[in-house]
Amino acid sequence: MVEASPALRSRARHGLVLDVLAAAARLVVLVPEDGVDPTEMAEQVRRLDPEGRLAIIYVALATAAEADELWLRRELVTMGSLTRDGRPGVELRVEEGKDWIAALAPVYRAGDALICLRAPDPWLRWRRRPRLAEALARAFDATVVELDGLHLGGRPSRLGWIRSLLGTVPFLIVAGFLAVQVSFGRHQTGPAWEQQALQVILLVVEVSLIWLWETRVM
Repeated sequence: MVEASPALRSRARHGLVLDVLAAAARLVVLVPEDGVDPTEMAEQVRRLDPEGRLAIIYVALATAAEADELWLRRELVTMGSLTRDGRPGVELRVEEGKDWIAALAPVYRAGDALICLRAPDPWLRWRRRPRLAEALARAFDATVVELDGLHLGGRPSRLGWIRSLLGTVPFLIVAGFLAVQVSFGRHQTGPAWEQQALQVILLVVEVSLIWLWETRVM
């Protein structure tokens, strides 16, 4: 079951989430890979269990090189200290790897509720990538609550300029094919149906390239 909790701002929605979590044994909180404001996230987690009856496990995903980095440990310790009051226990874990399903396999127990951040919708609506919450619910047959409204950041910037550059590739593809279409339109002397067929072919190739880039590279 996937239950969205948009910043837990609505009292009715908040009550719904609490009802979903009433039978939970523990809260397993997935800390976003790009870092997050630990105070904000701890506050939202506290609201999920205001009575403090559930143990909480904060799980961060990191590569082997990042596992001992200070920013990651500081983030986990801050969230743990802000939600420790009177609970059965708070555990902080750093799992190495890039796959949440594999990382949670040794952590998850039947009855746990998984708490993750709600991912933004992709700008290309036809991309077929399931949300993390849906993948978790299928993999573990677990209750999953999505948090929203959190400020991301905290991970030191590495190769950020490369990511930004890669993000401009689809726009460059569109601009390139637009220039080709304009050039063909100026120099083509054949019948109208040939021009229309060429435009359709160029459009298909353009969309295919963007789809390949978005689904295979980004």
